[in-house]
Amino acid sequence: MKLPEEKHIGKKEGGIILSLTNLKYHGDNVFLQFEIENKSGVRFDFDYLKIFKVNGNHKRNASYHELPLEPVYVHNKPFEILPNTKVRTVYVVPKFAFAKNEKIAAQLQELGTTRKVILSWR
Repeated sequence: MKLPEEKHIGKKEGGIILSLTNLKYHGDNVFLQFEIENKSGVRFDFDYLKIFKVNGNHKRNASYHELPLEPVYVHNKPFEILPNTKVRTVYVVPKFAFAKNEKIAAQLQELGTTRKVILSWR
């Protein structure tokens, strides 16, 4: 949590900003540090943050696959994010490698609403 930021990949939807601030390989695990910022003025009730390995193009359903990466451990999982605040959380997932045309996606969903943010990177 205290490491300096090495990556900063972010996506903003409806005043909610989801950013990947660090990605570290250690042993058989990958540590993904996310920052969630609420600039919407309305409390964000955290439902889930899912991480997927994505292969293909979502515009062509026949070639599109999402394989979930189940977390081994989650540190500092938020329950709610108040307006004008930031929360950092770390997800530990099993080690993975990228194949050609693969990327990783993280989907942040709010509890009981349709508000969500999808962040993808290679």
